[in-house]
Amino acid sequence: ATTWVAVVAGAAHTCARQTSTILSLWCWGLNTSGQLGIGTYTSPQLTPKEAVGYHQQAPGPILRIYAGPAANTTFVMQ
Repeated sequence: ATTWVAVVAGAAHTCARQTSTILSLWCWGLNTSGQLGIGTYTSPQLTPKEAVGYHQQAPGPILRIYAGPAANTTFVMQ
């Protein structure tokens, strides 16, 4: 089973990181503004999807995750 930590919620989407890795961000929910970071503006995603390219570009571990109310997901790294 997957264990999620640092879970945050916007108005209609959720993002989190897994305990197994601190370098990847996963999001699910409404994606009409691309707020999931999966590279598309697709219909709602009911299962977690990894944010595109984040793992390869991350300069360090995810320390905090912030979700905006409708369209933004941002994260702060060390």
